[in-house]
Amino acid sequence: RFLFLWTALRRDATLQMGCRPSKSGNDVSRWSGESETGLENIFQAYTAGRELHPALKIFSLLVKHTMFPVPCQEKINMSYPSLDSLDNCADDIGSQIYGMLGMQAAFQNSIDESIAYFEKDFACATNDYYKAMVASFMIVNYHRKKDLKNAKKWLSAQDGHVKDKKDQWLVVNQLRLEALAAELGEKWDDESILENVRFWHNEGDYPWPLLLKWKAFIEHKKGLDKAKKNLETSFKKLVSSQGFTIRTLALSVIAMLIVIAKEEGNTAEFEKWQDEYEELLMACTRRVHTFKNYIEGRSNDFNKAKTGDLSLWEAATLLPFNYS
Repeated sequence: RFLFLWTALRRDATLQMGCRPSKSGNDVSRWSGESETGLENIFQAYTAGRELHPALKIFSLLVKHTMFPVPCQEKINMSYPSLDSLDNCADDIGSQIYGMLGMQAAFQNSIDESIAYFEKDFACATNDYYKAMVASFMIVNYHRKKDLKNAKKWLSAQDGHVKDKKDQWLVVNQLRLEALAAELGEKWDDESILENVRFWHNEGDYPWPLLLKWKAFIEHKKGLDKAKKNLETSFKKLVSSQGFTIRTLALSVIAMLIVIAKEEGNTAEFEKWQDEYEELLMACTRRVHTFKNYIEGRSNDFNKAKTGDLSLWEAATLLPFNYS
């Protein structure tokens, strides 16, 4: 569907008029190398002609430049006037639109608005794959709200729409909710997969490091020493990635290691992870200017992450939406 990357266009970007692409432009792979402005022009041309299928595909390229495509959201709404009549109706395009709006709201930390969009997305989704994906997004939203009851409801929904009970995102979400129960001081009555993670999920690339992060969170809450080892493994796997987005996820893991080092009064470890945090943050902000803008807009949280003045939960959820 839509992979939201840190690389982003300016929120104040202005859509400029461009030539309408020919019908052959429906093969959107030809536009993958377009500039930000070029994609905006193409997107506007398609929406002006109410050609929603290619417009949505162009949007999926455009969001690689943005986490907050507000002008695009307005264009999508204008171009699909029957959107309000889609409630509880199976409609692939409507589902994708609601999904994009839900993700945009989630990345802006407008969680209640995101939930409302994803509920409509779920109702419109036409197959198990998309319903499972939307249910996973709903779990993440309720997880961030610390609403364990509703998060578990959507975990059941996700479970009901996946064929493989070892589905990687189902496993990650199970650990997320077990971690939330630990954070809330509530008993986890469901099956715990903490000690059998490798049985449930084959070790490998992303989201394995994300799974390790939440496993470590639970272990630390239980007072288990292996929490730090799992966080360090998660860190190594994330920073070794060639993908910019995946590497940024290590910031949250480092923030957790800083919190733990500060709790333990381990000055050497504290300073070591502070240096790692600063080095990675500097590298990422130098590489992508809009990531730098994102950090600057949330400088209080990211500064506290470096000084260890966040709770472990706050460190674990430092990054937005499903990046945590």
